[in-house]
Amino acid sequence: MALDFFNDYFIRPIIENTGYNAVNTAAYAIVFALAVFGIYRLLRRLQINIDKKFFLGIFPFILFGSLLRVLQDTNLYTTYLLVSPVIYFVIFLVALAGLGAALAIARYVMKDAQRYWKPWMIIGWVFALFALVLLIPAGSQNPGALLIAAGITAAWGVVIYAGYRYREKIRQLAWMTKENSLLLFTHMFDASTTFTALQFYASQGYFEQHVLSNFLIGFLGPAGQFLLKLIVVPLVLWVLDKELRKDEEKQLRGFLKIAVFIVGFAPGLRNIIRLVIGV
Repeated sequence: MALDFFNDYFIRPIIENTGYNAVNTAAYAIVFALAVFGIYRLLRRLQINIDKKFFLGIFPFILFGSLLRVLQDTNLYTTYLLVSPVIYFVIFLVALAGLGAALAIARYVMKDAQRYWKPWMIIGWVFALFALVLLIPAGSQNPGALLIAAGITAAWGVVIYAGYRYREKIRQLAWMTKENSLLLFTHMFDASTTFTALQFYASQGYFEQHVLSNFLIGFLGPAGQFLLKLIVVPLVLWVLDKELRKDEEKQLRGFLKIAVFIVGFAPGLRNIIRLVIGV
């Protein structure tokens, strides 16, 4: 009985790529939260500061993850290791190995452990560019999708910038710092790619995999994805700023905001690449 339950809610959705359900969504959310705090503690033990340099170091690995996922979607390289959520663990291990190599280079070659981010970034870009090269044979079927998604994203960018500019005059927008505005923009990019796929290319078999998004889309159509982002993302960012405002909590707040960036940018990038390729 337990084996059937695990197979129905966890194994089959991965094998058949049928998306998420309420059970595995809750389980993955818990695992994700535990993983985030576990990784944070590991980074602090390694005496790595969570700052712009850290972000520059990890950014190409985020790109690498999205590109790898599209490789699976195109069937150019098929393996369950590249299917969500397994791929997150794969990318984590690759990034961690890259970080270990970068720390060794920084300490023993560069003689400055705090410069680890440079070799880490280079290693990440090598992986990302390698994955990009592997995608070239996939070609392009829907180049217009890029223009549509970019146009919608740009429109949201104007709205978000206006909110940022008037945050001091409108109390409800006080949370819209430059950093938070960029994070919201990242998630609206993700929502824009989803909207483009469902509104204009649904005939090609695109569908929303996440439970809550599907619920709202069922009532509001593809535009429901925008509403979800506009509710959840500002709330999360407001809570982070309110509950983690002490100086000693700055590192944790920064790391959690990077996690917020990843869960918006990575799927958005995967979406738009899939749309353009037509898979």
